[in-house]
Amino acid sequence: MNIPVLIIYRRFRWADLQIKRLEECHKRDDIEKALGSVLESLEESYQHVLLNIDSKDQPQALKILTWLSFSLAPLTLQAIQTIAELEISDSVIEVCTTSLVTINAEYIIRLAHFSVKEFLISAYARKEVSFFYLSAQPAHGIILEILLREIHDYCNVRLNEFNSENEPLLDYAARFWDGHMKEFCESTPPGDLQETIDHIFLHQQCYSNWIRLRADSLGFERWYHDSSHFHTPLGMASNLGLERTAKILLEEGQDPDYPTITEAY
Repeated sequence: MNIPVLIIYRRFRWADLQIKRLEECHKRDDIEKALGSVLESLEESYQHVLLNIDSKDQPQALKILTWLSFSLAPLTLQAIQTIAELEISDSVIEVCTTSLVTINAEYIIRLAHFSVKEFLISAYARKEVSFFYLSAQPAHGIILEILLREIHDYCNVRLNEFNSENEPLLDYAARFWDGHMKEFCESTPPGDLQETIDHIFLHQQCYSNWIRLRADSLGFERWYHDSSHFHTPLGMASNLGLERTAKILLEEGQDPDYPTITEAY
């Protein structure tokens, strides 16, 4: 996007936020007050929106904005509801408002405008609304920790196609935890996260669940294929560059050329 077009988009966005601000007014006095104090910049407008979020809702709003700013694929409303620990899906919009997020007909939720993320990672946000300031590396670390926990919550359960269709956060976790890991750290993850990652590859049921969730190109049949259709734990660890995990698997005598998951689905 060239600079003149970008400027136009930002101006339209600023105007849209002023209209939304007026829509919040229900009395003539409030409308006149709002008209007499029009916010001069897009940054001031976002600051106004964030500071108007109820203090009790701010932790949930921060979670939602973090995930929408740094997710590696579109997220469903159901997944965000789970992440923010909200009982009702409508609460997502109530917490963040349509000034910050938007939901389409397929219930995919996104930031309302590219400038929302621009603001959240800006020096202005860091100074004026520090609670909502976002930085890429720690954000990916927070997301990674939640995704690994989601996978581990199902370690002792044999998953099937129902789970992959009805647990959108679990499905996202299976496909993208390693992407967030690479964004979070260039080499070996911190000790506690590394141990959690190792466990996925060392725990037979956990690995079996994860590798099948990830193999969405095989469709529903992935839940009924035997392990010969999938990478071995050692092979997969090597593909992902998990040196410590691969070393542990080698020390345990695992052969990359032969499956180690013996149960049939």
